[in-house]
Amino acid sequence: MKLSVSTSERDDVVVVTVSGEVDVYTAPQLRSALEDRIAAGRRRGHDRCG
Repeated sequence: MKLSVSTSERDDVVVVTVSGEVDVYTAPQLRSALEDRIAAGRRRGHDRCG
């Protein structure tokens, strides 16, 4: 399974864009990306569209 995680900043908020299938094999990659952003002290939010 392939997963792509990218980040960008908009008005002091980090936007994490996820493409691909999140499943038992790719979830650790997504978790790591989110934990890195949270550890950096960024505000959180999510948009599950697209």
